[in-house]
This record gives sequence, C-alpha cells and structure tokens, in this order.
Amino acid sequence: MSLLGIHHVTAFAGHPQGNLDFFTKVLGLRFIKQTVNFDDNEHYHLYYADRLGTPGTVMTYFAHPGAKRAEPACGQIDTVRFAIPAGSADAWAARLEQRNVAFDRVGSSPQAVLRLTDPDGLPLELHERDLAIERFEPWLESKGHAEMAITGFAGVRMAVQDLEPSRSFLTRILGLVHDESSDPTEDGEGAILRVPMDDRKTRIELRKDSTRGRGRFGPGTVHHIAWRVADEAALVSWRARLSAENVNVTDVRERKYFRSIYFREPGGIVFEIATDGPGFTADETVDNLGGSLQLPSWLEDRRAEIAPNLPRLTV
Repeated sequence: MSLLGIHHVTAFAGHPQGNLDFFTKVLGLRFIKQTVNFDDNEHYHLYYADRLGTPGTVMTYFAHPGAKRAEPACGQIDTVRFAIPAGSADAWAARLEQRNVAFDRVGSSPQAVLRLTDPDGLPLELHERDLAIERFEPWLESKGHAEMAITGFAGVRMAVQDLEPSRSFLTRILGLVHDESSDPTEDGEGAILRVPMDDRKTRIELRKDSTRGRGRFGPGTVHHIAWRVADEAALVSWRARLSAENVNVTDVRERKYFRSIYFREPGGIVFEIATDGPGFTADETVDNLGGSLQLPSWLEDRRAEIAPNLPRLTV
C-alpha cells in the first residue's frame, strides 16, 4: 500500500476572475472545473490542470471575494512549485515580462527556477525539470507553446516549527523517503523527501521555521495538499492505517471527481488522500471541461439559489 504522488493542491484566492485570468492567461493551465466548495457552497471552487485534469497537475482554489489576505506561516505549505521543461526558463521569463508579472530568477538552464506569486501573494515557483510527461497533456492555452507548458507539480515546501515529528510522520507512516538526488540542507533545518512510487520524483521540502508562528487561512495561503491513491479500496486501507496510528482522520468524503479523507500531520498541515477516479469528466466531456457551473447531485436542487449569488466568471 503506497501513495502514488501528489493528486492536487488547494489554496485560497480572493477575487475569482483575477485568479482565473492568472492561471489561464499567465501560467497557461486549463480551467477544467467551476464548482463550489462542497462544504461552503456560497463560494467557488476553481480547478486548473492539464488538458484532461490529470492527477498530479491539478491546482485548485477556494475563492473568497473581499476576504482579508493572509500570509503563509508555519503549519502550512508556504510555496507551490510547478515543473516546466528543461530549457524553457528564458521563454517563461519573456512571457512573464510581457504580462507584467514580477519574478526573480535563480540559477541557469537546464535547472533554472523562476519565483513569483499568485494574485493574492502565495509564493509559486517554476522549476526546470527534465521529466517524462507520458501521463499528461500539457495545455498552455491549448495550442502551440507545448515546449514550455507546465507539466504538473515539481513539489511543495512545507513549513513547520518542529522538524522531527513531521519528518517521522511523512516517512514512517506515509512512506516518503529521502531524495538522494537532492542536495541535503546545509544547516540541518530541513529535509527533501519524495514518494517512492512517484515516477516524476516530485520533491517535498520539509523546512523548520522558528521565525513564524502558526498562521490563519485566507487568500494567499494553501489549505491542503492531496496525495494520490488508485482507488477507493486503497483509500479505505489508508484510513484504517491512519486510525491504527491514532491519527484523527475523517470518514471517506464524496467529492464527485474523487473520494478522499482528511487529516493533519504533526506540524498542523492539512493532508488529504484522494482517489484518481472517477475524474473530471464525470459531468463534462473533455472538450467542455470548465465551461459551466457544475454542482454535486445533493446540491443540484439548490442551483437556482446558489448560482445567482456567485460572481460572474468570464471563461
């Protein structure tokens, strides 16, 4: 029983249109789903990914217009890293400049990193990575430029106040291993881990940070990271394993496009484990992904109440 890698990352946004424009017109991801937060159906839940919504490429946002911006802090993922093809950093730098997006560049090709933020201040990075993309269909505005399109996650950075409990949880219980291909942290205040079954070798940086306290959620912060499993049988097995370790884990939740469970690791970061299926074509064809508001069956009879209260989106 092993995790398969990252399924998706979910963060908070302020205005949904600005978030939509940034991820589609700047980062070139496909808008694959407009729905609502199933636990808070007054607010959008927006999904971006490759052409198909392949697990491992999916970035999602709970949009809260007018909410006070928050700063990433301990007990949270404070940086989300996307993979771009090796050698594409120059093209990405030009693209960001053309769109007046501020960024910093670190290193040189084929291992350059571009650092920027989303419209609400969440730190994002574009990492040149020489990765196989057989499972993915990169988008970048649907045609052309495939040679530079984002190919999924390169990893995340997790900030915790106490390193060892989180590292032990990730390795002993979730089965992550130290990434021998990465340079160890010089000060001993962090670790680079990976999921053994993840053929993309996505890197999970665990970083001890004694300068910040626990933060709050809001636009500019990550709510959770979801890990992949193949199916519901694996999900149920993971729930039993976590329960046996006295982890406070939820029941299996129906998320329409996947089923999942939620829990926190010792540092306070919210984790989810999600199934690969049924996928984002459960209610729309591939060609029509993201084209209209989709609701789960238990909210469909409230569409006339929910839809008018959501901000209008121009897709």
